[in-house]
Amino acid sequence: MPDGHAALERRFRNRCLDGAELLRQLLGRPRTEFLRMIGEHGAVDATRRLIHAGDTSETFKVLWGRKELHLTMEAIVVNERDWDPLFDDEDRRAAYRRLVLHEYQPLRDFRSP
Repeated sequence: MPDGHAALERRFRNRCLDGAELLRQLLGRPRTEFLRMIGEHGAVDATRRLIHAGDTSETFKVLWGRKELHLTMEAIVVNERDWDPLFDDEDRRAAYRRLVLHEYQPLRDFRSP
């Protein structure tokens, strides 16, 4: 199963890079900090760091203002089941709380028990 997990992590990294490119096109600027974090920590850990950070990222704030929170890493972690093996319930709850706090209704419910 480790090979399967590594393959899933590679797919997630590609998902992150594709998302970063989409945001570069949409917002007109690269996601340099997130790309740096992916290079240093890997995509999964970089995403965990974002969703557990005390403050929201600047990109999150911009997407919130544009009503595009479905493009955030938080929404990807909560809404896209493909990545469930990479994140635990604590990760999903943190992402869920941030999204709901910013008036976005995720596709799945991860309220704290």
